[in-house]
Amino acid sequence: MSRMRIAIATVSTDVACTAALPVAHATSAGDCASKKRRARAAVRHMLRLGQAMTVLTVLAVSPGLVHAGATPAQKCAAAKNKAAAKKIVSKLKCYRKADVTGTAVDPSCLLAAETKFDEAVMKAEAKGGCAVTGDGSTIEDAADTCVNNVTALTSPPPPPPAITCCAFTYPAAYCAYADALSCGGTAGPAGSVCDAATGTCVTTTPTPGDCCDGLPVYPGLSGCAVGPAAGLICGVNPGSTFHSATLCAPDTSLTETCQ
Repeated sequence: MSRMRIAIATVSTDVACTAALPVAHATSAGDCASKKRRARAAVRHMLRLGQAMTVLTVLAVSPGLVHAGATPAQKCAAAKNKAAAKKIVSKLKCYRKADVTGTAVDPSCLLAAETKFDEAVMKAEAKGGCAVTGDGSTIEDAADTCVNNVTALTSPPPPPPAITCCAFTYPAAYCAYADALSCGGTAGPAGSVCDAATGTCVTTTPTPGDCCDGLPVYPGLSGCAVGPAAGLICGVNPGSTFHSATLCAPDTSLTETCQ
């Protein structure tokens, strides 16, 4: 019917145009033809507009016809998925804050992420319809594995252990440098250095004395020792070298030499 009405309108335009044109005025024929062309163009435009509206109507209605809505099991799965994602993001924020501030990660920050996850899973299961229940710990382990993998790739390496003066009394007094975890003797106070004259740790300017370097470098222990026992130590360590009136300065690489 629409096409018939459009066709009738076109014919009506032709008739009206022809009737309105006097025979004596031949120069007006072009004007009439122009009006007819504009009328036909308007008809074609209306047809295309009608087709486009039909397509849009179908597209708008189709989703409602094809997707009837999530099932209770799907809604439960989506809620648990969301809880796991939020937990991962929250815990990574805790580690990021620790990295930015140069401090240890805040346990309360991690605990808050754990608590919110547990509450979200319980809420999802309380609504019913879950295909699987009681799987919160399994999902949690998967989320924690993700967090651990990311932090292992992005967290900066720990700082090297602090180097400290470490004093010994056997076979006589001597001292060496070691990291705080590897001192088998008596660790000196913070900032102390080895005094070669006495073989003790001092916080004042050290005095030169006997020094033995080229010692086997044991894990966490320096390659030189100073003090009254330096000569004895060199005597039982082939490849080492004895020096007098020198010092052994601390070095973070623990490869010190007598200077």
